[in-house]
Amino acid sequence: ALFYGQASFPDEKECQKLLDILHVNLSSAQMYELTHPPFKGSILPSLPPTDPLLYRFHEILLQYGVPMKEVIHEKFGDGIMSAVDFTIKVDKDETIKEAPRVNINMSGKFLPYKRW
Repeated sequence: ALFYGQASFPDEKECQKLLDILHVNLSSAQMYELTHPPFKGSILPSLPPTDPLLYRFHEILLQYGVPMKEVIHEKFGDGIMSAVDFTIKVDKDETIKEAPRVNINMSGKFLPYKRW
């Protein structure tokens, strides 16, 4: 997400650590882009996405979004899954004979809605 302009480092020192590991040199303008809040969601030129893989994620939400929402509400109550306190892991599962499978695990902090 960082290198696609959808996340940022908290400060230049942390950013520089990663850049040193990757042996990357950036201009001050590029460093600014990595350390300041991004304009999130601006990476997609259109909705629905036209890229076939990204469209599948869109399609998954269209088909399974409401059922997933209902299961989350059933298990946790009224609230949302954080996209800020969030991790995602993508793995390749080759245990199925026909074809490898994509295994995606999303983990987000549950944030209950406050009553008022």
